[in-house]
Amino acid sequence: MAKGVSLLFSVWRYSCSNERGDAFSAHLFGGVLFYWGGFMKKLIAFICIFIMLLLTACKKEIVYTHAVYEVTITATEIYNNSVGTDWKKVYTCNDKIVESGDTWTVPLNTKETITIDIEITEVDKWSETGKGSVSVVLQDQYETSTTITVTENKGKYKGNQAEWEVVCKVSPAQKIEKTP
Repeated sequence: MAKGVSLLFSVWRYSCSNERGDAFSAHLFGGVLFYWGGFMKKLIAFICIFIMLLLTACKKEIVYTHAVYEVTITATEIYNNSVGTDWKKVYTCNDKIVESGDTWTVPLNTKETITIDIEITEVDKWSETGKGSVSVVLQDQYETSTTITVTENKGKYKGNQAEWEVVCKVSPAQKIEKTP
């Protein structure tokens, strides 16, 4: 290691010598350059840090207070023993019809829960309806499901059942800054 440093210093000293070979004056001059070079590096680093601090202090920090969550609702028939083929699916929340892809805006860092009421109706001469509900927590990446059963109540298939799996998925749509 010492030989390598010594060799490196000799090469540096030789490269700094002037035309007359006066390595001593070049060494002193090179040393001053080296000293000022280190000082300049420190000065430039200080100026960069100072500018970054100024930019950070002047930057308006956005405070997100609310989030918009998208709720996706899907109903899949998982079993049908001759109940019917024509179906109507209705989802409601607080007596308002809800459709897949609807959004809710809620304060951040709260776990607000909404209840979605589900009605799946077989559409024919004597319609049958299966009802249920699911509680959905409005938070990132939440998923819940329930099974709705519809029972045939008239005709030759009376007592037969169809089952539907209803899945509700919550995903964050965006965060917003909301002023009071």
